[in-house]
Order: sequence, then C-alpha cells, then structure tokens
Amino acid sequence: MEPGRSSEVSSDWAFEKADFTSTTRGWAVGVDNENRRDLSFNMTRVFWAGYDLPEVSEDWGLFGLNMVSSNDGWAVGRDFAGGRGVLLKYSDAGSETISTPEVPFGPVLGIPETEYIYSAKGALSNQGHEIQYVFYWGDGTDSGWLPPGTTSATKAWSSSGTFVVEVQARCATHPSEVSKLSPELTVLVTDLPLPISLESPPEGASFDSCSLYALPAFAWDEGEPFVGYEIEFF
Repeated sequence: MEPGRSSEVSSDWAFEKADFTSTTRGWAVGVDNENRRDLSFNMTRVFWAGYDLPEVSEDWGLFGLNMVSSNDGWAVGRDFAGGRGVLLKYSDAGSETISTPEVPFGPVLGIPETEYIYSAKGALSNQGHEIQYVFYWGDGTDSGWLPPGTTSATKAWSSSGTFVVEVQARCATHPSEVSKLSPELTVLVTDLPLPISLESPPEGASFDSCSLYALPAFAWDEGEPFVGYEIEFF
C-alpha cells in the first residue's frame, strides 16, 4: 500500500481480510462504508493493496484473500447488485513486452478494387499470452484488431498508388501492451497491366530437346490471377 493510504480512505472503512507471504510483504482487501449510495451498502471504494480494481457494479465488495506468492493470488467477494460471486486474480510477473512482428507477407503488386491477402507473424508475449494483430494499409485505414489466433487479413485498395503496409501486435490479455510497428511492405497498386516474370526456367534458358518423359517445368510470378497461359516455342 502507498504510504499513508490506510489513513486517507474515509472516516468509515475497514479491512476485511489480509494475507502476508512474508514479514514485509502482504495484501489486504476491505470496504469503504462512508461512500454508500441511496443508503444501500455500497462498496465502490474497495482497495486491494492500493491497486485499482474493476468496477463490477454499484454494490459489491471483496471479503476473502489468498496469496499463493508475493506476486500471485486470488480475492473473492460478492456482487450484491448482480446477485453473483466475484473472483479476481492478481498477477505481477514483471513488465510484459510484445516483440515486433516481422514484415507482413503478401502481394507487392495489385490492381484497384481487388482483394489481396496479407499475413503477419513473429510477435510474442514474454509472458506467453495470446497475441492480436492489426494491419495498417497505408491509405489511412486499418484492419482493426484481429481476434486472437487470426494472422491474416484482406485488403482491396480503391485507387492506384504506392502504399506502405505495416503490422502491429498487442497482448490479448492486456491490450495496453503493444509492440512496435513492423518493417514496411511497399505495395504498388496500378491500373496498368501488371508484369509477368518467368521464375523457372530462368530467362534465356534453352532446351536441346523435350519428350513426354522429360518435360520442362514453367513457373511464373504474376501480379494478378490469370485463367491460363499461352507459350510459344521458337
């Protein structure tokens, strides 16, 4: 607890339960009776060792506490307004960090009004929590935070231009813990016909002879989908 905090809560408050894990480290829960509303027993000023607690309802409190260690424990109570029990877990395993995602993966050439799929990876929580990703599309829009476990999003740019795609990650458990922005992926969106480059065999390759048992294999890197290809041999 902060120094002097116990004497500044109000003129009518009390601890309900305390649990010490050592002679110098402990936790306590209690209620502030002075700040009641409509003459009902209101527990909006509940303190767990000086930590801010979630606002469960207008009438709730904590009455039990069990610390497993100085950094992990549980508190139990009751929500009188909602007619239910309350269970809170405290954990302080140290400062959480989210590693920076890798450069997003996806097409670098595209045409307007066509959807393309982009993927993210590489971000981790040092506490092992699930990760969420968000894509920034370089045109002032983003994908919004994707559900935990989802690593891909689709994007269709409405006009031609050069756009910088970036990814950011955050902890799904503690959303305020976010990563740095990923390295940039530059995407060219154009109305012009997109180039097709031959990947295999290499440009300029020649074949002395072909047969049904030794067919050459062709592979292209194209910026947009095609129904088929036409090959001319000379």
